[in-house]
Amino acid sequence: MDTVDDVKDSDEYRGRLRINFEIQDYLYQSAKWAKLLSFIGFLIILLIVAFALSINTLYSQLKSFLPNVPDLPAQGITIFYLVVALIYLIPAISLYRFSSNIKESFVEQDQLKFARGFNSLNSFFKFWGIFTLIIVILFVLLIALAVVGGMNVAENLKHLHLGK
Repeated sequence: MDTVDDVKDSDEYRGRLRINFEIQDYLYQSAKWAKLLSFIGFLIILLIVAFALSINTLYSQLKSFLPNVPDLPAQGITIFYLVVALIYLIPAISLYRFSSNIKESFVEQDQLKFARGFNSLNSFFKFWGIFTLIIVILFVLLIALAVVGGMNVAENLKHLHLGK
């Protein structure tokens, strides 16, 4: 059986890819971990949904014990957390599909399932890449708004101080 070092140092493997037993084992082990992580993702989604659906009850109970608690838009919070759960569902499903297709492709020696597995893994990474870019852009915009807002406040305070 060829190892990673054997393949790296050999001209025999240049120009074509081979999925040998060692690589199959790595992929199979990765698929097992992916399935575990997808199940954890599904569990977290269930907890988020349970929290979202119980926020009205929790908030009304809190208000009965502490009447001075300010009013919050509980329906808005519920909708927000349901949207978060829906967004998180996309990568959890992709990871689960990767795991299932890769494991089944080795058992059945099915090239189509093997390709579908990697397509799901591609979707998983694409989702997190786009999501990360969106978050980074939002942070940059928020920092820019904070700087502009801070400059406006400083300018207004300067005018107020000079006006006296």
